[in-house]
Amino acid sequence: GTGIGAEPPSVCDQVLDFVAGKDDDALARMRKPIVAAKVVVDSNQRVLITEPTTRTVHILDFVNRRYSQIDGARGDRMSVPYSIAVDADNSIYVTDLKHGRIAVYNANGKFIRYVGNFKGENLFENPRSIAIDRASGRIYVADSKRNYIVILDHDGKILAQIGRRGGGSGPAEFK
Repeated sequence: GTGIGAEPPSVCDQVLDFVAGKDDDALARMRKPIVAAKVVVDSNQRVLITEPTTRTVHILDFVNRRYSQIDGARGDRMSVPYSIAVDADNSIYVTDLKHGRIAVYNANGKFIRYVGNFKGENLFENPRSIAIDRASGRIYVADSKRNYIVILDHDGKILAQIGRRGGGSGPAEFK
């Protein structure tokens, strides 16, 4: 329990208590519940969650009982963070639906670079999903408005495109 002078439970503690069934009211007491779009787990067993409505990536480190976040609004890095993936080094890749690009952060959440639409290359229009092959470093991005999947190398160079716009329903449609 919490006594006088006791620290309030951390976000990780509250989530763990709720999931473990120790405290049915834990989520009700949280400042504001996280409204997740996508979730991924890195090799350190941290849970990373995108929340487009707050322009945030939440990082729940249950092993160390720490919570941190990447604030996409800071420096306008992300407008609508949606899909998320991590590579072999636990670098964090977040698709931005509004800006049509991928923001890349190191494992500690420090911004590294953009992939896609930073210098006017307009590679993505609506990058809704991302996956990374940890062995090869290849990045797979599904763009629902352009109806294709783009395969990139670790540096963001296009290796292949799969799909195209179709004229009706059929195999050329990608959704």
